[in-house]
Amino acid sequence: MKKLPQITAHTGCMGTPDNTLESSLAGIAAGAGLIEVDVQSSVDGIAFLFHDVLPVFHTTTFSELNHPDLRQGLSSLYKDRQLVTLEQLFEDTMDADIRYNLDLKTAEAAGPAIDAIERMGMTQRVFFTGDTQGIEHCRERVVWNTPADWNSTEWSDNREEVIQTCDRLAREGYFGLNMHYLSCTEELVSYAHTKGLAVWVYTVDDPFYQRKMIEMGVDAITTCQVHTLRTLLET
Repeated sequence: MKKLPQITAHTGCMGTPDNTLESSLAGIAAGAGLIEVDVQSSVDGIAFLFHDVLPVFHTTTFSELNHPDLRQGLSSLYKDRQLVTLEQLFEDTMDADIRYNLDLKTAEAAGPAIDAIERMGMTQRVFFTGDTQGIEHCRERVVWNTPADWNSTEWSDNREEVIQTCDRLAREGYFGLNMHYLSCTEELVSYAHTKGLAVWVYTVDDPFYQRKMIEMGVDAITTCQVHTLRTLLET
């Protein structure tokens, strides 16, 4: 019998705004075992939650970014809401029995993120996806993002590349692979598992594909619809 996958609450799950404390708390309340957030960094080395990569992050301190006049220019979401630092996220959620998927949006975000993780004692609870080129020393916590051209309809064309990549990731000590669910196949999952690699898929909201990923034996499913996936796993 295949092991059931972990539920990862995508940022913005259950109808909440992306990269907010509300989103992470909603995912936890809905029964997720992992919560996913997007991580950026300010010029003064503060890791914070935000999706889009903006030039202003390279020239502006976090305090300046979080000023009401500037932050609402980043997104209307922040007119009446502050930006959330990674440290604040940990402070508000660390008592829950969860782990974290930090989607690094830039290579520069890695250093500040790791600083916050180490300060808060969260090293063993954190995984990294996204732009992970700058964290070679943390490969055992990296779930490597697969290329966009790994399309399941072209498995026979990509098969050799996939196998060679899995071999390399296993040899270099990575935790696993993170991929769009339409790129995932049962043969890929099976081969990755023989190499000791986990397979995570994103972002699966349709119950039909959620069930399909469960049947393939993936290790974690990222979704905005945490309740739907939890119900499928409980039946």
